[in-house]
Amino acid sequence: MIRLARDLWRLSRPEGTFWLIWVVLIGYGFMLWDWGVGPRGEWDLGLLVVGWWCLSTGSLWLNAGLDRDQGEVLFQRDATRVPRGVERFGYGALALGVAITACTTWGAAVCALFSALLAVLYSHPKARWKAHSVGGPLVNLVGYGLLTPLAGALVTGLPLTWRAGLSGALVASWILGAYFIAQVFQEREDAARGYRTRVVTHGPLGALKAGRALMAVSWVGITLGMVVGLYPRLCLLALPLLLLTDHFLARWGRALREGRGADWGRSAALGLHRRMMVSGAVLFWLAYCDYLADYRAERPAAGWATARGRPKLPLWALEPMDSVLH
Repeated sequence: MIRLARDLWRLSRPEGTFWLIWVVLIGYGFMLWDWGVGPRGEWDLGLLVVGWWCLSTGSLWLNAGLDRDQGEVLFQRDATRVPRGVERFGYGALALGVAITACTTWGAAVCALFSALLAVLYSHPKARWKAHSVGGPLVNLVGYGLLTPLAGALVTGLPLTWRAGLSGALVASWILGAYFIAQVFQEREDAARGYRTRVVTHGPLGALKAGRALMAVSWVGITLGMVVGLYPRLCLLALPLLLLTDHFLARWGRALREGRGADWGRSAALGLHRRMMVSGAVLFWLAYCDYLADYRAERPAAGWATARGRPKLPLWALEPMDSVLH
């Protein structure tokens, strides 16, 4: 029993799930900033974090049952035995995640349900979308890139704005790019399983180029948003970190072209994710500094204080604005 618990814990890749929870918090924090309000729905947020952890764990257990990995895996330090019947634990964790999230808001519950369905399509042997050149990216784009931050946004109870929609698209582009880059060192394993992932069809360099291009769309869009005043211009101070991350990917690409890809394996992918975390943390810190300066000066703050101001029309509003904000 102890060995089973240890193997299941390792297969859940807690380091990667911790990173995923940050995506939930990005959606939550951005909505509070966009509307310029203080924390709200904290209890629902706590339940959402637990529910999303279960969803992530369930999806990874189903993935382990499909792949039976024995080689290098992102966010999993050592090869781990895949227990017999791990799929049953996976389905159970997905069901638990949906049930817990259903105790928050209906919007977050719908996000959880669709995320669970995508996890099944991704890893079920009869569907096996992971092996598809379109299905795998689609699941990661929708599940991790869109539904995860959206669930965090919806537990605030605040209506989505056009700025939130645009920001969500930029985050999704970044996450899809990270998905392609995570494949770079897995060409041999994916080819042996008969998968048609990007790294198999276009090689490690092709996967890296796709990931770098998608990340460039994201950071260029964010930078332009700062310049025109959609986001705090103080955050432009973080631009060097974004450029350094892109430079890191350029160096990785040169290594692949020169046949030195073996030196840039799993550790390089982890290095990229650490750079992403640092860049995101600095951006949030700068946005907080911008907010704090306005708040102390008793000026409009957060999303109300940018040069463009908060978009006046939400994507939808089920309640009058006064009842939502007060």
